[in-house]
Amino acid sequence: MAEIKKITYTDNLRQGTDKINSNFDTMVDEIKAVDDRVDNIIVGGGPDKDPELVDIRNLDPSYTPQREINVAGDVTRDMQAQFMSHKAETVNWQRFELTSPSGRGKGGFIDSDLNDVIETGQYAVSTALNRPIETTGIIYVMRRSDSVITQLWLTGSSANQYRDRMFARSSTDTGATWTDWVELINSNGGTMIGSLTIDGGTLYRSFAVRREVSGEPHTSDLGVTVFGEAQVRRLVNGVVDGVIRIEGAGKYNFDGTKFYIGAGAPDGVVVAPVGSIYLRTDGSTSTTLYVKTSGTGNTGWTAK
Repeated sequence: MAEIKKITYTDNLRQGTDKINSNFDTMVDEIKAVDDRVDNIIVGGGPDKDPELVDIRNLDPSYTPQREINVAGDVTRDMQAQFMSHKAETVNWQRFELTSPSGRGKGGFIDSDLNDVIETGQYAVSTALNRPIETTGIIYVMRRSDSVITQLWLTGSSANQYRDRMFARSSTDTGATWTDWVELINSNGGTMIGSLTIDGGTLYRSFAVRREVSGEPHTSDLGVTVFGEAQVRRLVNGVVDGVIRIEGAGKYNFDGTKFYIGAGAPDGVVVAPVGSIYLRTDGSTSTTLYVKTSGTGNTGWTAK
């Protein structure tokens, strides 16, 4: 008869404990494998890394959460909340680039051809072709429509002959052809090729040229009087020092003294102060030149 091995309680306990320990070691290994797998997916450098996942343990330094982040889903929810809170602020933003990110001209310094610069924006110009004058500057491009474009050029030089000058031109065929550059007048001067009208309505308006002479400001003032007379005045230190008026055809006024040109004798016809002169266009010997020798009315003319 075979020998029967006696199994004691202690043996059973030992075997059970060994099984538990084995299972526990297996569980620990599996948990570590899962952790390694997750780490590899989130932050690893291998092919298993998922760029869509965010490691909440190591957020990007440019991202500032506005709520407590405990799980990855918190990051998504926080970023959505931040986006929605700022969405209203971005609705009316200008989404077309007008300058470089630094606020300077788009595309760096333009040194090609300004005829080809047709996209709206501000540009810095160095040696580009078709500049109004040969100096550096800034050009602004504005589009009224797809085909109608205006370029505004401002000089950017410290040289006196180029400083603070402004020019404009336009195209109506998307930049295929351009009008000539026209310089705009400012306090530093400019060139005008068209007419200039100063309309003052019922008020007196004038065009004045001023210059300092021997330490005093002298002004030549061209305007129109309330009587419709063309008037030239000389002013020194703001005080009138000489006036010439054109009162009509052949009628001139020099500081109150009249100089007239006309047909027929002036006596009894032409009102003028003493010292005025009248040239008769249909006169003859001794009846061509008349001088006002007396009175303030229309008499007192003497033929010379």
